[in-house]
Amino acid sequence: MTKQKSFFQKAVEKTLLLERNEQFSLILCEDQFAYGDDTLILCLVDDDGGMFPIAKLLSKNDIDALVPNFDTLEPLTDLKVSAGKEILGSHPNDMLDTYLDSLADDAIDAIKADSATGEQQ
Repeated sequence: MTKQKSFFQKAVEKTLLLERNEQFSLILCEDQFAYGDDTLILCLVDDDGGMFPIAKLLSKNDIDALVPNFDTLEPLTDLKVSAGKEILGSHPNDMLDTYLDSLADDAIDAIKADSATGEQQ
């Protein structure tokens, strides 16, 4: 049975794919949770025709609804940099058997610590 990766690890892997590849494609998808609305997905297409979704492109409404938490920027950037040293390669298959739970846990702990510090001020 394959071990499940955390959301943070999958997000970091996708960010590394964006950094390490020059060619990406867009694909139109029906968003079944958005009542059949269409959405655009940024994807990496390999030479064998495999399509690896990386990110959903946000609509103006999606963007307007976001409230960034800037306190998470540094710990998540540190996570990406640390993971980038551990995860090699530029193809999704290169990342299949890499698990970085401790790095992700460190980032989450740093975010929680920053949140606790911010609440006490």
